[in-house]
Amino acid sequence: MIVSASRRSDIPAFYGEWFMNRLRAGEVLVRNPMQPGQVSRIGLSPETVDAIVFWTKNPAPFLPYLQEIDAMGYRYYFLFTLTPYDRVFEPGLPEKKSLIETFRQLSGMIGPERTVWRYDPVILTPELTPEWHTKAFARLSEELAGYTERCILSFLDEYRKVKARMRHIPCSLPDRAVMSALAEQFFRALTGAFRDLRTREGLDDDEYLELMAVAVQSLPYKTDGLITAPKFPIETYVDGQGDCDDKSLLLAGLLAREGYT
Repeated sequence: MIVSASRRSDIPAFYGEWFMNRLRAGEVLVRNPMQPGQVSRIGLSPETVDAIVFWTKNPAPFLPYLQEIDAMGYRYYFLFTLTPYDRVFEPGLPEKKSLIETFRQLSGMIGPERTVWRYDPVILTPELTPEWHTKAFARLSEELAGYTERCILSFLDEYRKVKARMRHIPCSLPDRAVMSALAEQFFRALTGAFRDLRTREGLDDDEYLELMAVAVQSLPYKTDGLITAPKFPIETYVDGQGDCDDKSLLLAGLLAREGYT
């Protein structure tokens, strides 16, 4: 069993002591949000829990508990959301400098492979353009270099409660033109590198096809049990790994742009 702690609330930031009490007790009572009268008792022993996934924007209050969790024998990793937005969007968070330091501290305690960076959500407004995000992402990447091995990006979902909370902010979902432009920018850079190698090595069409296929298929196979949808090709490339669907999408994008059908 994988425990997601939690997409409903930031447990590491606000409910760390409660969560630790549940681990110490070895169980937790969970109320069904759709049927409030239905309450389930879930076992939380290390033998029952395969892994714990912590979702957070500020794990600093929870860091003192990690040594105890390790001693109890639990396996876990963190999904740490760190964005470049100001207090208009994130009024309750510490300063960015402090959050970056917390990210580095967490990574030093559990390792960069277990400290996953979420640049999420990508919000588009007249000021927060794709170009703005490109520069902001580059700045944060420099700050977090060596402290994580994976970054997850996603765009804003216009759920009803999200729209209500952000009604005073003129933001929009990325349209097809924006997504196409971002994908083309990525593939343009990647195919450019492959073309340079083809010219340098004097490869013919078949050899060039084999070069791209081998390069993509050589990426380590790894699937994420928490994420069922295929990753974007740029995610697969940046992660340096993926499952069959992830790698197939990346290779298909390369071949299509190089004229292979």
